[in-house]
Amino acid sequence: MTSVTRRSALKTTLAGATALAFPRLGVAAKKPQFAFSTLGCPTWDLDTILKTAVTSGYQGVEFRGLMGELDLTKSPAFSTASRARETRDRFAGAGIRICDLGSSAQLHHADATKRAKHLGEARRFIDLAQQL
Repeated sequence: MTSVTRRSALKTTLAGATALAFPRLGVAAKKPQFAFSTLGCPTWDLDTILKTAVTSGYQGVEFRGLMGELDLTKSPAFSTASRARETRDRFAGAGIRICDLGSSAQLHHADATKRAKHLGEARRFIDLAQQL
């Protein structure tokens, strides 16, 4: 059996009480960041998305589609590496981060043709994410 001195018991108790009384002592609280998805506004153009994000106080946007096109790699704003970077820089200049890309890639298909099609889409989205 370990013996506990009165001094060590008081130290432990005071340390615990201090931690409970001042849980954030020395630690700055992080303000939550918010983003919205373009899935809810499938017909909006880039200007509308950016304006809405800024005026509504969002810090980010998840692109799930743009102007009715769910495959972002077919959208002019993301069709080439340079255009994707221009779009990223435009949003970043307004204080908005492109925080996520949503694709329709499904990687569970047993059929080789379907699987190859979806793997191709997944690769295109991974490449686009790298450019952003």
